[in-house]
Amino acid sequence: MKIFMSLVLAAIPAIGHTITYDPSLPRLFQTIEVSIGGNVISVNAGQIGVRIDGTLPALVYCADPLTWLQTGPTPVTAVTESQFPNGGRLAWLYNTYGPAVLLGSDAAALQLAIWEVILDNNVDDLDAGQTRTTANTDPQVKMLAAAMLQASVAQTDTGVRFYVPDLGPGYSQTLLHASSPGLVQAPEPANALLAGAGLLLAGALRRRH
Repeated sequence: MKIFMSLVLAAIPAIGHTITYDPSLPRLFQTIEVSIGGNVISVNAGQIGVRIDGTLPALVYCADPLTWLQTGPTPVTAVTESQFPNGGRLAWLYNTYGPAVLLGSDAAALQLAIWEVILDNNVDDLDAGQTRTTANTDPQVKMLAAAMLQASVAQTDTGVRFYVPDLGPGYSQTLLHASSPGLVQAPEPANALLAGAGLLLAGALRRRH
């Protein structure tokens, strides 16, 4: 979101990367209906599969839900959680729940919790503010997201990066991922230990997210 992204600190040490969307990567997501900034949209909330610097596979979260994800190579700068609004809490959410995601509803709930923290500045109410659930939102997703938010109050952690598009807010989504993307592997059916998630907006696979 442009208002949110304007809060990212200036003069950050540049860690340059290129992000490329890759729909072939295994990922989990669930279609839910949610109101973001007053716009009611049906989204495939969950994981985005990308390649970092052309080769490294990663599963990431969306941190900028009202901006399309570019499908071609997108230059980004990696920003640590300490340089991102509420980054410590988001890192805690990611590190606590990301590895335990087993179902599309889990990934969707984690994505919804991330949006709530980012867009509503720690006012955790899924029925009010910039991020709202609708009557058509999956009740299980809402319940899980609310539990994640409650558990994360006053929590903080480190070890994530936010990939901010070099061409500025509104050009492509900002994405959230672990600082060591090489540790992310394709999930196995037995344990499905997933380190990352994101958003796939409905219909966006043909053009932009």
